[in-house]
Amino acid sequence: MREALSKDEKPGNKLKILKKYARDLGYPVVPGKNCRAFFYSKKITMNTRLCVEKQIYALAHEIGHVATVKRCVKQFGTNLFSIARSTPWYTLEAELTAWNYAEKLAKRLGFYSVNLLKYKHSCLRSYYRSNY
Repeated sequence: MREALSKDEKPGNKLKILKKYARDLGYPVVPGKNCRAFFYSKKITMNTRLCVEKQIYALAHEIGHVATVKRCVKQFGTNLFSIARSTPWYTLEAELTAWNYAEKLAKRLGFYSVNLLKYKHSCLRSYYRSNY
């Protein structure tokens, strides 16, 4: 497993690829205070104060949310998704699913690394601390 993105890889290129991926899903990436997917306005906000490497990991995670929601709505319909989203277990389950998707995307695009896993685990710990 890799330590991090190598200097030769230009992390900005990975970020551009992910932004195009999000746009192709119908969710343009715009600057914001947090990294978050908005399903009704169909956009992803990205905290541009994060270093580029963390922006890559966070964007892959948000794309994971978008892909998961699209799959759920297609499979079960909008009404069931809305009901599930209001349950207490939904948020943690959704976060874990989005991180799993992010890992698969990272492997496919070549930026799977120890640093991605560290960032993922840091985020997961924060979800538990905030009483998800």
